[in-house]
Amino acid sequence: MPHFGGALRTRRGYAIRVVPIAELGGPTTTGGVGYQDWVAASWLVELLVPVDAGDAPVVSVRVEGLSEIDDVEVEYADGSRLHVQAKRRLDPGSAPWSDFWTKAASFTAERGRTAGLWIGEGDARWDGLATAIARAQEARDAAEFRARIAGGAVSDAVKEVEAALSVPDDSTLCRVLARTRLERATDAALRFRVQERLRVALIVGGTVADVLASKPITTPYHMLDCALVSDGGAALVLTTAERARDLRKKPVYLLGGG
Repeated sequence: MPHFGGALRTRRGYAIRVVPIAELGGPTTTGGVGYQDWVAASWLVELLVPVDAGDAPVVSVRVEGLSEIDDVEVEYADGSRLHVQAKRRLDPGSAPWSDFWTKAASFTAERGRTAGLWIGEGDARWDGLATAIARAQEARDAAEFRARIAGGAVSDAVKEVEAALSVPDDSTLCRVLARTRLERATDAALRFRVQERLRVALIVGGTVADVLASKPITTPYHMLDCALVSDGGAALVLTTAERARDLRKKPVYLLGGG
């Protein structure tokens, strides 16, 4: 993913800062970590075409920031911040798992800060964690939260978080979960999301003239005539060397295969 820097203005009129990867450790940390790059790209494209999902517009995205949860830092127009940890795979009970929740407890103690966990691969335990987070957000207090997580995968997920936090009370546990955002998205899903948002950025407010002025693909189609994802096909005709000698074009001889 390219490194971004500079500023632009969204269709809503907000001034945007796109902060490049930090000098210290950034390129080294992200080298080869394709999943993290696609998570960052999914936020960068929202600067171009905001998603009307009830959140305040995104005004700044920093990759490899300066905070403890620093894979991607997202700032909203209302001043709130989302600090994202992006992992293609994360095993509950592992050292990175414990490290995330320890940092999340510190982050969520401050008003306006949310810890985010983006996961590319995982098993059914993540469904239990997603449910636990939703119930923490819905609960009126810690007692109601505890009553709603008894038994099953949800209870197992909460126990994994408790083990990582070593929290002494349900109020802290409920607060940390309620202020954590979990999203499960594969590499393919993230790539599709980025491509879709970029395409929207190109065609929102566009005209027939914009379509005709876009890059020619094949007569009579231009880039903005084409579907976001297209399937293609190809054919190869094989025949004998004797038959090929009778053809008008010079044949290509296949000597072997394996």
